[in-house]
Amino acid sequence: MNISNRLSIKNKTYLLVLLIVIVALILSFVSNNGLSAIRTELDHLIFSTEIERYTSKLILEEQRYRLNANGSVYNFEAANQAYDDAMKNVDEIYLILNQIDGVAADDVLKNLQKIRQSTDEYKTLYLRGVSLLTELNKQANILEAEGEYITLQIQEYVESKRVEIKQKLSQKTIEKINNGSNIWQYTYVTRLHEKKYRLSPDAAVFESFKHDYQFMMSEWMRLKGLSDQAFEFEKLDNFDASARAYESAMMFWANLNKQLVLEVLPKMKLLGNSVIASAIESAKKSINHMSEKRNAVAMTLVVVSAVTILLGILFGSVIARSISIVIDSFQNGLLNFFQYLNQQQETAQPIVVQGHDEISVMAEVVNENIIKIQNVLERKEDYQRALLEWSKVDYQDDNVTINKATELSAKALHIERVSIWLLSDDETRMTCTDLYLSTSNTHESGAVLAENDYPEYFKAIFTGKMLVADNAREDARTREFIECYLKPLDIYSMMDLPIVQEGKVVGLICYEKVGEQKSWQPDEQEFAGSVVNAISLSLEIKKRRLIQDELRNQKDILHYQAHHDPLTDLPNRFLFDDRLKQSIKQAERNETKIAVLFIDLDHFKSINDSMGHKVGDELLVEVARRLKSQIRQTDTLARLGGDEFSIILNEMAKNDDVVGVTQG
Repeated sequence: MNISNRLSIKNKTYLLVLLIVIVALILSFVSNNGLSAIRTELDHLIFSTEIERYTSKLILEEQRYRLNANGSVYNFEAANQAYDDAMKNVDEIYLILNQIDGVAADDVLKNLQKIRQSTDEYKTLYLRGVSLLTELNKQANILEAEGEYITLQIQEYVESKRVEIKQKLSQKTIEKINNGSNIWQYTYVTRLHEKKYRLSPDAAVFESFKHDYQFMMSEWMRLKGLSDQAFEFEKLDNFDASARAYESAMMFWANLNKQLVLEVLPKMKLLGNSVIASAIESAKKSINHMSEKRNAVAMTLVVVSAVTILLGILFGSVIARSISIVIDSFQNGLLNFFQYLNQQQETAQPIVVQGHDEISVMAEVVNENIIKIQNVLERKEDYQRALLEWSKVDYQDDNVTINKATELSAKALHIERVSIWLLSDDETRMTCTDLYLSTSNTHESGAVLAENDYPEYFKAIFTGKMLVADNAREDARTREFIECYLKPLDIYSMMDLPIVQEGKVVGLICYEKVGEQKSWQPDEQEFAGSVVNAISLSLEIKKRRLIQDELRNQKDILHYQAHHDPLTDLPNRFLFDDRLKQSIKQAERNETKIAVLFIDLDHFKSINDSMGHKVGDELLVEVARRLKSQIRQTDTLARLGGDEFSIILNEMAKNDDVVGVTQG
């Protein structure tokens, strides 16, 4: 025992470590062979896991390929990259299978053969899917080209008749124009359904496409019966040939998509799941083998360990007891500190250890760090309170969000000035969105910084890195502000963090210490980064909200324009047909009557020819206004085209009511 007291802790530790090393060498020698066997099984487990991982990646790449080359969305670069990555994953699976083929256990090999077979079938189906998607893209291009061509042909036909009718008024020419306009309109309606179906294949949309196409072609037959000029027949024949090619491409596209969705993709999903399931089964069997060998090794280690551990305890206890007395004092001091960390007491007491050994020196260092940790924890409590308060912020109000960010930052970091600046679109100026002054608890805004006045500062911000200037008056990046900003406002230290969105600097948040120089600590920088992320999220939410509002407005406008006449703002033929169907159903349900009035303007062409189309348009608008004033809110007035109007009168009790409306 006296010899033990004369040894230093370092030497005592060496003796204890020596005993541990001897025990470890004995255990290592005994377990080496067993560990080698377990390592082999572990390799098999890793291989099975890698097969599962590469199969999952293969399925993801296959889905990414379909997403970027599905006949409706074209991103050939992304699709080709997905195809290359998928083939690489297949090659990786084959490589792993070749590595473990012939060295694994029989039951594991059986699963691996099943994996190889499923992978071969998956690759074949994947290549077939790629072929189908390529053909889908080809047919989609044909649909685009033929759709444009049929619209152009009927447009040229109608415009030529409009020129002709200006030269000579003819009832037949008017009929040609009206009939051609119907066809022209339905080329757009048909193509709209075609695009909707390709974006999201739906049976109802496909039926609408076929119905509109048949109606368009029936109108073409009628127009062909009215035509009597070589130019007219040429345009109509071109229209017919292109329309049939358009229909054929659409039917082919639908058939290809059906093959892909109903035949290829379900089989690929089953095969992918089969590969994953087989890999998991192989992994389980490897684990079972490894467990059996591990148990055998463990039994041997238990016997050897029992003997060596007893010897180690005997000699180690003598050494450990001499160390434990000193360590107890150190431990008590640490426990006191941990109680402080667990908030069981308000302050931490310093560690007291008698002597001049290594632990005494360590205690002094620990005491210094305890003081630093106390300071850090106090700051972190401030950060947590600030972040907790921030979690209650409503991102809907941008001004409140930004003001709250500056206030919470100033209070948490105990500084006097926090401001948020946003870059102009040309990135030459920054405007202060909010400046919070903690001493007066006020907010300011509107200040502007120009790049020409502070080039070094702007250069530092555009790097996207945090600008930490403990001495802002001497730092090369911020000393440009010394005369006009730092000295007048008594600012000594600055910490500026760029606000980055989509890899681009859009602004910054600036922290400024007044009255004395401050060394910005890592935890303070980390908190500032959290605030920047929150502000960036707020700006992103605002940006997305604006985009969503714009998309919603555009959708409403397009829907309205597709169902209303642009001149009179009345329902067009398409909406009129829908209203008529609804009125008929309602009349049948309520056992009432409806009336449909067809109205055209006499001598309207003469007005257009003599006074111009502008006056004709004004006349149509005025007629629409007057007609609308004569009907009820429940009735429908529509412009069918040209000078033709139609009225649906709902809930007519008797025929005399209809006569009354027409005479009124």
